[in-house]
Amino acid sequence: MPDPDLISSREAETWLGLARRQARRVLTAGLAGPPVVTPSAHLYRAADVGDLSRWPRVALEEGWDLSVWTRLWIRIVCERDGWLPFVATVGGFVALGAEITAVAQTSPRRCRLELRDPGAWFETLRSTRFPTGPGRDWVLRGSPCSSRGSSEGPSMGEWQP
Repeated sequence: MPDPDLISSREAETWLGLARRQARRVLTAGLAGPPVVTPSAHLYRAADVGDLSRWPRVALEEGWDLSVWTRLWIRIVCERDGWLPFVATVGGFVALGAEITAVAQTSPRRCRLELRDPGAWFETLRSTRFPTGPGRDWVLRGSPCSSRGSSEGPSMGEWQP
């Protein structure tokens, strides 16, 4: 008789609301505890997966301190190309990726970024280190508004707590 406290990795993927590949990485990393390995499946404690699914989401969309020139540049790129790559790092480790689709001013110097899930471009950055060094909370690489502009690859916004 199956243990009602255990769920399959497929069921865990559904609970987490992630794509299969992302969910497997989360589960393999042990964030929902160690699996019970059987000949036909990896099973996880339902309580642990439930706890993980309730982790708070980090609101990276709100509270950006952007100059009028940076806002304008983001808006122009988004209107021209449809989106701008966004990479969030913690200590230089890539934590997540997204695509900026719009920027809106919410107060004199605060902005909101409209973000959506990243496209295939993010796969080359997933599970990598993206050293940013000390300094500002964010860097817009490749921007004509940035003294740290680079011609290497796409422009990317980075967030560091």
